[in-house]
Amino acid sequence: MKVYLSWTQILFNKNPWLEIEYWLVSYADIWNWKFVNQGWNFKDLFLDSWGFAIRTRGLKLSLENYAKFINTYHKYFTVLANQDTLDTKETLAHQEYLEKETWKYILPVYHANEFLNKDYKLLEYYCEKYPYIALWGIAWWSFKKNIIEKYYNFCFKIGMKYKTKFHWFGVTINQYLKTYPFYSVDSTSWLMWGKFNKILKYQNGKILTIEASHYKKNWLSPWEAGQAPKRLWLGYVARTQYQKYLDSYWKIKWGEYRNER
Repeated sequence: MKVYLSWTQILFNKNPWLEIEYWLVSYADIWNWKFVNQGWNFKDLFLDSWGFAIRTRGLKLSLENYAKFINTYHKYFTVLANQDTLDTKETLAHQEYLEKETWKYILPVYHANEFLNKDYKLLEYYCEKYPYIALWGIAWWSFKKNIIEKYYNFCFKIGMKYKTKFHWFGVTINQYLKTYPFYSVDSTSWLMWGKFNKILKYQNGKILTIEASHYKKNWLSPWEAGQAPKRLWLGYVARTQYQKYLDSYWKIKWGEYRNER
C-alpha cells in the first residue's frame, strides 16, 4: 500500500538529503512549480488538483490552466488526479476534457455524496473503464460508522468485481486501512498533530500520538522553536514505518486480491 504524505516539502529546508518515497502535492500549492529545481528527491509523486482550495482561495487557475500544467510537467508525476467537484456532470466533463487535452491517465474520483444519492451506476462505469479510482468525501461528512462501512462495502464489492485499485483521499484512519484493501491513501496527519503539541510514533502495528509534554526534559521539547523539524521528522518516520507494516499485513490478508489485479 502507498501512503502519500502531503506537505513533506517543509522537511526539505532542514533535511536537504531527504528522499520521499510517496509524496502528494496540490496543484493549488505548486501551480508555479517553484520547487522543481530545488534538487529535492522524490520517487513517486501524486498530483492532486485540489479544486476546493482553488475556489476558496480565489486563485485564477482554470481547468485549462490545469491541463497546460499537466502537459508541461507530467513527467514528474506518477498520478494525475481529475479536477473534480461535487457536481457529477461537471466532474465527468472535467475528466473527459483532461483526457482529451493531455492524453494522460487522469485519476477519476467517486464521491460519498454520489453514493448517498444512490448513483451506483457511476462507480460501475468507472470500475469498468478505469483500473485505478479515487474515493472522496467521507472525511468531510459527519457520517455514522454504519454509513461509512456501507459506502466502502459497496465500493469494494464493485471494485473486486473489476479488480479495481482504490485511492482514499485525505484520510488514514487505521481501522479502515486494516479492513479494506486500499491500493493507496494520502495523509496530512503526520504534520497536523504537531500543531497540537503531539508527536506521532509507530509501535506494534499502530500509530500512537504522544503528548509533547512527555518530552519536556529532553531534546524533543515542543517549546523550543528549533525542535519543530525533529517532531515533523518523527511523524514522517512513523507513517513510513506503519506503511511497511500494512504492506506485510495485506500480503497475508489481501494477497489473493492484490495478486489478481
